Amino acid sequence: LQGAPREVVTAAERMVDGAASISDRLYLWHSAWLMFLEHPLAGAGWGQFAYGFFSHAALFYPQGGYQLYHHAHNLPMQLLAETGLAGLVCLLLPAWLALRGPVAAESAEHGGEIW
Repeated sequence: LQGAPREVVTAAERMVDGAASISDRLYLWHSAWLMFLEHPLAGAGWGQFAYGFFSHAALFYPQGGYQLYHHAHNLPMQLLAETGLAGLVCLLLPAWLALRGPVAAESAEHGGEIW
């Protein structure tokens, strides 16, 4: 399949020049944090990031001219904004339970010291 030549763009270049530049990403993360602070226990709700960002956009873009983003470009911030502490617990509890067993076994092998 022969097509038009494509320019190779690195991830770092996409982060700076892409649809979400570094300043845009900082605004997205800040908006996600504000959503979490507004709804700390259960979050703003699944799929509500776009609406939350739209409601905060005037803070970041007072002259207008912003894009509507549907996600925070940062999974932990996205989950915190949309699911709050409940979602964070649902994410971290299984990870902690999965790691607790091997760490405890290693500790028992070495007389209570794992380092």
